[in-house]
Formats: sequence, structure tokens, C-alpha cells
Amino acid sequence: MNESEWKTFLTEYNRELLSYEEIVEQLPRRLITAGWLGYPGASEVEITKAEKKLAISLPPSYRAFLKVSNGWRFPSYFILNLLPVAEIAWFREQNRDWIDAYNAPSAKLPSISDEEYLVYGDKQDCCKFREEYLEIALQISEVNDGVVLLNPNVVTHAGEWETWFFANWLPGAVRYRSFDEWIKNERSECYGEFKPLSKTQVKKYATSKKPISVNKAQCLARSGQTELALESLESFASKGDNSAAASLAELYAFLGQWEKVIANAGRLITNPSAVYAGNVFNDMINLLGCAGHHSGRWDRIIEVVASAVKANQSLSNGVQDESFQIRNDKVLRNLIEYANRRGNPPHELLAIFGVWDCMAGMTKQEREAWYQNAVKNVDSIRPDLKKNPQAKAEYFFSLATEVSENEALKLYEAHGTTFHMAWQAAEYIAGVYVRRGNPAAAWGAIEINLSKWWPVDKAQVAPVKLLIDEHLAKLITDDRCRFVLSTPRGPEAAKAII
Repeated sequence: MNESEWKTFLTEYNRELLSYEEIVEQLPRRLITAGWLGYPGASEVEITKAEKKLAISLPPSYRAFLKVSNGWRFPSYFILNLLPVAEIAWFREQNRDWIDAYNAPSAKLPSISDEEYLVYGDKQDCCKFREEYLEIALQISEVNDGVVLLNPNVVTHAGEWETWFFANWLPGAVRYRSFDEWIKNERSECYGEFKPLSKTQVKKYATSKKPISVNKAQCLARSGQTELALESLESFASKGDNSAAASLAELYAFLGQWEKVIANAGRLITNPSAVYAGNVFNDMINLLGCAGHHSGRWDRIIEVVASAVKANQSLSNGVQDESFQIRNDKVLRNLIEYANRRGNPPHELLAIFGVWDCMAGMTKQEREAWYQNAVKNVDSIRPDLKKNPQAKAEYFFSLATEVSENEALKLYEAHGTTFHMAWQAAEYIAGVYVRRGNPAAAWGAIEINLSKWWPVDKAQVAPVKLLIDEHLAKLITDDRCRFVLSTPRGPEAAKAII
């Protein structure tokens, strides 16, 4: 598409997006009110500068798009933001571990022929993609439930680059001949999946003081508006929504209302399919353990878990995977045993299968030798890090967490502010500080990185590890709990700067 065609397309698509509940419920109110999801167009100077930096010429449809709108908010259900041209970069620069996760297992697989690869549309098999192209893919969106990449290794006669939607939850990549083909597909998918709201209904999302969907209430909780979120989530939970109940369990845990934690966590473990991420179930199990210690209501915990055991046994309709059902049954019965001994050791509630750790049999000396060998050979093992000292430091930190707290702490204190996985690093290092008698430094790491916490499931509204980890829990006071709940975090922290 040329600039004129983009103006027409984006105007129409913008109107459609702002009518879909599934999209509107994710939007900040100011965007709904503004009525425009785009940005001012990029100048020729801005585009040329980016091309010079990357040593490329951008494909024509994408280049024309940038001139009309230098990025775009919520171009699809899975992507929050297409980046402005000044922020696009090679995918490998920030996502080395992601690339390695795909390349390593497939290193010995046969290559895919052009006949298999160059298939688009409904007949495409997303498993048939070339992992090696990730090394030279250009990232043009934020990483949310997926990422949009341009592939300069497959170019049409018109100069268009192949465009990928790439996500961890896919077995591969969904590929399109060009950027404009991708966004046209997203428009078509939205049109086919989502039912438009009336203008009056859309206006409610911008003007209503109360959320009008569970997802919006969960977003409100993560934005720091706890009281309004609680009121709304209670309303949805009373109507049978167990995803709302899981969110309530998290909020009430930070508020110290443990009787309500038991009731709401009990609802989720009775119906774990109410959310799609299994770690929500795990969090509820751990919160129930915490609730026992804080409230002493072990009898009540046994009661709600026994109900969950019965419900789990009745799920024999083939919808739930049998191994998943067996695993849940073991976890639930383990929690009942824990409650029967009134929270006395052993305290581990989830690790009941004895999963083997490849480093478990190593001595301290062997672990240190393994780490030093990785550091010594980093340029041959990870040549991509030679020109990226920040990424190299984070790579060393991730290795050191398995080997040496001293080395991990040293790396964090020198480079932690540049880490891409900032919250995960902060959780680890805060535990180290607590064990070493420096709670002020521990809380400092948590406090500065709290906004970077990110949920796996929409039901997750707060970092419950702060309450369930034996070391991090020592940091938590009533004031700090209120601070956590009032701080925008996850997608809502990101949306605050969109």
C-alpha cells in the first residue's frame, strides 16, 4: 500500500478497533476518548536515519505506513504497540535466549525446502519455518503475547519483506508475504472474531467509573486502583467468575485478609480451567499455605481443598488432560497433609515429583568450574554478545544464579539497571540480600523494579512471590503491601507510557 491507501486503511481499521470490546477493554480511557490509535507520521529524515543505523532499506509497504503513522497502538489482539522507526532493532539484540531456545532443539532437523516454506494463507503450516532467520529478523513491535518481525531473507519482486507473527505459544511462526498483508489479516481476523459494540457501549468504557468486564477490572487492579478493582471483581466473582476470584485472592493476600484469600483461592483450585496458565493454580496453592500460617484456619483450608479434590476427580469428560488431572490431585492432597500437620515441615507444597536438575549432582567446585568455562568461552559459545556488553553481563548473571551468589550479586550491582529481565533478577537478588542481612538493599531492588513485573495470565494482578517466598516475605510490611498494590505494574505500567 502507498501512503494514500494507508490513510484510508488505518482510518477504517481504527474505527473498527475502537468498536470491539476485546480491544477497547485493554485501552486506557484517554485513547478511547481521543478516538485515534495512531501517531504522527515519521519524516523522511527519521526513516533514513533508522535505515542508515541498521544498514538496510526498509520494505516499501512498511516505509509508507511509517510516514502515515510512526507506530500504532493495539494493531491486533496480541500486540500492544508497533514501534516508532527510531526504536526498531534486530530481534537478536534483546531476545538472544528466545532465539537459542528455538535453534538448539532443531539444530539436527532437516532443512525445509522452498516448496514447503513458501506457502502462505490457510494452507501454511506454522511449524514449517526457518529458525535461522530469527538471527537476521527485524523487530518492529513490542514483545507482548507475541512479536512482529520483518524477515529480509525472503523478499518479493516488489521489495516487500516477509513478515512474521512469532510467539512462544505457537509451535512456529505465522508468516505473511509483506507487512501490509499481515495487518490486513489482523483486520480480517478481528472482523471475523469480534462483535462490534454500539457507540453508547464504547462510551461506557471511557466514562464509567466501574469496569464493565472482568479483564478491565483486572487491568484496574494492576494499574493501582485497588478499591475500585476489588468492588468490581467481587461483583464478577459473585456471578460465578473464578478468574475474578483468583485475582481477589491475590489482592486480599496483600491486604492481609486471609479468610477471604481462603475462600477465593479455594474457588480457583476447584475450577483451574477458569484460567489458562497453570502457575495461577500454583500461586493459589501457595497462598492457601500462607493463609494457614497467618489465620490459623487450617480446618477451613482442608475443607476447601477437599472440595477441590472431589471436583478434580469428576473431570473425566476428556477436556482436561489426564496427566494434568493426576498432577493436580497430588498437589491438592499434599496441601491437605500440610494443613493436617498445621504447616509444620516439610514446607514445599508443589515440588512433589522429584524433577531432576542437571546440576544437582555437581559439587561446589564442579559448578564453579562449569561457570568459569562458560565465561572463558563466551565469545565462541555466544559470538552475538561480543558487541553487546550489557547483554553479556545479563547472560553471565543468569549463569551465576545457578552457581555463585557472590558472582551474581557482583554482576547485578554493576549491571542490574540494564537487565532486560529486570524483575526476575530483582526477585533473585532480593533473596540474596535478605539472606545476607541487608533488607534495605533487598527492598530497594524490589521497589525500583516493581513496575516491570509482568503477569503470565490475566488473572494475575500482583507479584505474589513477595508473600510466598520465605526470604522475600521477611521484607513485607503493611505499608509495603499498600505500596505494591498502588504501583502500576505489568501491562498497565507499559500502557501508561503508550
